Amino acid sequence: MIPNDNRDLELLWVRVELQTASFLIGALYHPPKFGYPIVELYDYTEATLEELLLQNPDASVILAGDFNQLNIDEVSARTGLLPLVKTPTRGEKILDMTMTSALHLLQVKVISSAVRTDHKAILATPDGEIRDRTKTSSTRTFRRRSPGQHAELLYHLRNFSSEQYEVTEPDVAWSEFYATIIEWMDTFYPLRTITITSRDPAYITPELKFLLRRRNRLMRQQKNGSGCCTDTEDWAGDNSFQQQRVAQAGHSIRD
Repeated sequence: MIPNDNRDLELLWVRVELQTASFLIGALYHPPKFGYPIVELYDYTEATLEELLLQNPDASVILAGDFNQLNIDEVSARTGLLPLVKTPTRGEKILDMTMTSALHLLQVKVISSAVRTDHKAILATPDGEIRDRTKTSSTRTFRRRSPGQHAELLYHLRNFSSEQYEVTEPDVAWSEFYATIIEWMDTFYPLRTITITSRDPAYITPELKFLLRRRNRLMRQQKNGSGCCTDTEDWAGDNSFQQQRVAQAGHSIRD
């Protein structure tokens, strides 16, 4: 029993007894619009947990719920619990939280909720691996465009002559035109494939996902000390090559 129990605050504690361990599990809800001083909730959470730990000194603690605008640092300072959720649970904000007295107790992952809500669900388990069964993925194709590719195309156009495409029939002319354009696109801007998942934010485009993966690969190479210098030299050489090609193509077009 907890003395001075405040029924206006939505905090419920339960004790779970296992053969090898005991747990104090708290469920907390702090509404977006509340009619009490927020310090009351901080004080009440701290006081009730302190009282329960006096009665169950060996218990591990888990506190979870919809915290909304609660200050996680303040809750952590008052209770000694550590936050586990690092990923936004609604939009770009972390409104839902799971905290514990021992980090080794749980592995958490933010996943799409199985019920209709604009909040994500927090899956907490003592197992090491967590699989998101609601996660979906799709393969997308795109054409990457870079200064180097533009320079290659301009260099190719330097020697291009339309006289070799003299055709009297309009249908044949359009077909040859499209075939030539598609050939150039496939040569200088080849199609790439990338996997987009339901966990990717809405602003992640296929090209942006490709660039992020490339950045991560280069960062891993640099961290491992393998291939970073060579890759940097390749980039420098490629930039120099691009400038030469653009300059040559520009002179040719002006001539």
